[in-house]
Amino acid sequence: MSSYRYDYFSGIAHIVDHVEDLYRNQAETKDGFRILINSRLNGPPHIGTLVNYMTGFVLAERLRKTYQKPVSIIVELLDNLSDSSFQRNYWIDNKEYCLMDSIETNAYYAQNYQMFIKVLHELSSTFKIPIEVRNYRDIISLPSFRKSVLEVLQHAEYFSRQLQPSDGKLHIRIPCPVCGLMQKKPAGSIIEQVDKEIFRIKEVCPKHGIHEMLFSPKNDTIIGLNNTFRIFCRGLTLVDEDIAQNTLSIIINGYDWAGTWPLQI
Repeated sequence: MSSYRYDYFSGIAHIVDHVEDLYRNQAETKDGFRILINSRLNGPPHIGTLVNYMTGFVLAERLRKTYQKPVSIIVELLDNLSDSSFQRNYWIDNKEYCLMDSIETNAYYAQNYQMFIKVLHELSSTFKIPIEVRNYRDIISLPSFRKSVLEVLQHAEYFSRQLQPSDGKLHIRIPCPVCGLMQKKPAGSIIEQVDKEIFRIKEVCPKHGIHEMLFSPKNDTIIGLNNTFRIFCRGLTLVDEDIAQNTLSIIINGYDWAGTWPLQI
């Protein structure tokens, strides 16, 4: 009986000799490249982190060498974790609530952040490639990102079915202005358009009642988005920025984000 070996990664090798060749058609008309990598701050850097980051830096180096154009790396260090395994969540009236945590308020996340920064600075120095580091508040405050959120809200009926196929609701959280609590799965959030580029978001705090917040590309109010919503808006943002700057952005994801996830996004 003949043996058969199945290799998940063999297909691409039939058409590409070098990974940078995948971008040749787009690279010729671009002024530079941006590589985006990201991590959650629920733990310190580990071997998987290093593999993911090294992949991003090596790809950036190859693109720079092959196409003789500048490269930079954007790093998202996410500190807006809402999982109960990473922080203390609260159950009130059979609903789960969390806090809008950050490196400013959570010492453990801040400690992990510094370890990630150390690794990134070492890689940046070794490869001679500039980096820009963003935490969640940096991301949500970008006017280009807020414009992308606005575009989704303006077509909420369509995107709610695409981004949340099971419950069909856009997952936007807003913290209570008094205690900071927000519902982990905000099925009861009310989103109303009050102007062309302004939305009012309402939520109910179990301790302090109804509260609301205005969201616009022109203000800096902090809202919480779940992964699918945030990552889709990140894609929209990169496209808009690439058009404005004539760059090509490439996202490097770990294997835990493989499978049907990127196809859906």
